[in-house]
Amino acid sequence: MSIRIVSVSGGVQSAVQADRVLQRYGPKGTTLWFADTTVEDEDLYRFLDDLERRWGKRILRRRDGRTPLQVSEEMGFIPTHRKAPCTFALKVDLFVADLKRCPKPVTVYLGMAWWERHRMDTPKSRYEAVPGVTVEYPALWQPMDRRPALDVVRSWGIEPPRAYSLGFSHNNCGGACVRAGQATWAHLLQVFPDRYRHHEDQEQHLRTRLGKNVAILRDRSGGTTRPLTLRTLRHRLQRRTVEEQDGPDWGGCGCLPAPDTDVPPASEDPIASAFGAAPRGDAEAGT
Repeated sequence: MSIRIVSVSGGVQSAVQADRVLQRYGPKGTTLWFADTTVEDEDLYRFLDDLERRWGKRILRRRDGRTPLQVSEEMGFIPTHRKAPCTFALKVDLFVADLKRCPKPVTVYLGMAWWERHRMDTPKSRYEAVPGVTVEYPALWQPMDRRPALDVVRSWGIEPPRAYSLGFSHNNCGGACVRAGQATWAHLLQVFPDRYRHHEDQEQHLRTRLGKNVAILRDRSGGTTRPLTLRTLRHRLQRRTVEEQDGPDWGGCGCLPAPDTDVPPASEDPIASAFGAAPRGDAEAGT
């Protein structure tokens, strides 16, 4: 019998696709797998806990331990939308390593939506390069479920991750994805200013360490492309906000629930328990 491994990202779309797998095959022989980048929004973990209670099954939580910008620092460059090694180091590489050492055959289920078919070939070929692994997309199963994933999750009696209600289009990396554009970072500054400043400081640290004029974002105004630091973007946004509120006159200053006890407890070695393989020491499973 093929082992089933379902990739769960912490977003609503992957949760809906994981639910389709569990509804079709049941929890026995199915492993739910999540990669923690360590910079996730706190409410993501509440969402995972709620999903565990719905499914009556633990989600295997894997963690490299580094942050995305720490990965970039070790590799000697600042990530951009074109080159973001954190995806591979903190997610893909961990997943491939687990696939290589678990019993075969294995069927991997990925949570992309039915309208993302143009993105499905790359991860399929990447994971199927591991002998004995086959990749499926539950979103393409018939009948296709075209309901908004947010509505489906709410129909379970589960509140979606707060990132969506706060205006983010995804629930990855606490809204601070290095592949995001200026609008997303501007929104992060407005909603989570401390989180923005942390990444701003990390970017400045990398710029100093590398001694190069490089940045996560790009400024394409005036027909010329040049680096746009998070600090410069923040200054622009703050200046614009002041001008909108006060005009040209600057003026002066004025006077998460405990897990349900019905959920099976995690084993001392969740990876070995899930895959029937020996434990690995270069990454830790969360609880």
